[in-house]
Amino acid sequence: MKIYDTTRTGKLKLSEMSKLLPVNASFLKAAMKKGSRKKLSGEDVKKVLKVYDKDGSGTIEGEELTGLVKDLLAYYCVDYDINDLEDTKLALLSSCDSNSDGRINLRELSLILNIMCDETGLES
Repeated sequence: MKIYDTTRTGKLKLSEMSKLLPVNASFLKAAMKKGSRKKLSGEDVKKVLKVYDKDGSGTIEGEELTGLVKDLLAYYCVDYDINDLEDTKLALLSSCDSNSDGRINLRELSLILNIMCDETGLES
């Protein structure tokens, strides 16, 4: 535990605990760096959706969405806690959930990932 307790509090923050669990941030990075196009292809976005859409509903919601947000925060190497995770989840839904159903569909995920490419300066 001492290895992951970077704040030396004797307790693991959510961001520290997430290092114990598999993270798909590297998958996100690989998807966004593929090829030399500025925008991600529809196939790239479908692959990302498939990773997070555990129930096969065609949308990312509930715990699936929490997993995506956790990986997005890890992708940006942000130290976060449970409040940050929930705030980011709400901000993501507020800005990208165009039909306000509380879920992220393929089109909305494409928007999120392409915004990330633009903001980070990564070529997909």
